[in-house]
Amino acid sequence: MRDANRLGGLERTPWAGALEAWCTKAYFLDGEEETRAFLAERDRLLAPTLPAAKPKTRTLLENLKKFPERLTTFVRVAGVPPDNNASERAIRNVKCKTNIAQRFKPLDGAQAYAAIRSLFDTARKQNLQNWDAVTNIVLKQDLNFTT
Repeated sequence: MRDANRLGGLERTPWAGALEAWCTKAYFLDGEEETRAFLAERDRLLAPTLPAAKPKTRTLLENLKKFPERLTTFVRVAGVPPDNNASERAIRNVKCKTNIAQRFKPLDGAQAYAAIRSLFDTARKQNLQNWDAVTNIVLKQDLNFTT
């Protein structure tokens, strides 16, 4: 949807506008009949070759044609949302830290940060307090802190 929105404003192609409208419908699907129509519309959107389209629009279309089923995973798999907002929220802290620090030094620090961040994000998704999550990890593992 983000790519279609950007192309709609940047290259102003009708196809990008139609793709953006189709993506918006994903949030409002209700019932098997609407889902079938939604998938049929996906196939119609990916059918043209758009030889006269601007380069970025044509590139997006060709990329989407390679794996059309990936556009509609949320229709086939229960519990998968139609957007990737949760994934983007999960990597936001790492991205912000990288932007502020310019990069991680050394690699061990980056790996440690990723492990800690993953622990806290998983705890939040499971409605656990951070301290409880850390305590569970320490108590369930035979850690030797004397070395």
